[in-house]
Amino acid sequence: ILGSAVNPHVVTETFASGSCAVAEGLIPAGTRKIIRFDTQTVNQGNADLFFGNPASNPLFVYAPCHAHYHFQNYMSYRLRDANGQIAATGLKVGFCVLDVFRWSGSSPPNALYTCVNQGIQQGWGDLYDSTLDGQWIDITGLPDGNYTMEMEANPLGIILESDYGNNITTIPITIGNSSAPPANNNFASAQTLLGTSPSVTGTTTNATKETNEPNHAGN
Repeated sequence: ILGSAVNPHVVTETFASGSCAVAEGLIPAGTRKIIRFDTQTVNQGNADLFFGNPASNPLFVYAPCHAHYHFQNYMSYRLRDANGQIAATGLKVGFCVLDVFRWSGSSPPNALYTCVNQGIQQGWGDLYDSTLDGQWIDITGLPDGNYTMEMEANPLGIILESDYGNNITTIPITIGNSSAPPANNNFASAQTLLGTSPSVTGTTTNATKETNEPNHAGN
């Protein structure tokens, strides 16, 4: 399963005490500053990811406020500061896993899985829009600066996969107007790249030199 975050953006919202998000423990009531983002997961394996009827699957719990079953611990969200330390986490653990978009031309042409028969076909992907509950990390009270969002599919390893090496995706994000160094700035806390052909998107804006660091592009 390859997971990724799309279109992260910082917003300020007020959550009523009777809202589903508050009732399910996703966020405290009141005005909060959050990073909202889309989350997509694609099935790159050689077979369907199949869960079937969630009512008879112990990995699912029923969410009465949303009136459907959620797969628990399908995805985890973390925010790391410029030193690589966890600054905040997302609390969303429940997902309805289904076919939303087709990304492979060799995959079946029509969606198969739904919230009542859950799974993802080979060559298809699931998409959770940023407007949905829990598609955020609460950053209320965090200082301005450069951070890294980290999304991990199947964080507990409870889904059988042919490749677990592509389950973590990172994306840099700046909170406020910061002149702080970017994430992955220091050698001592350099990010480890995993998998057979890893890549990471980042920035050198406000990056700093360290002792004995070689020049880059003549600087």
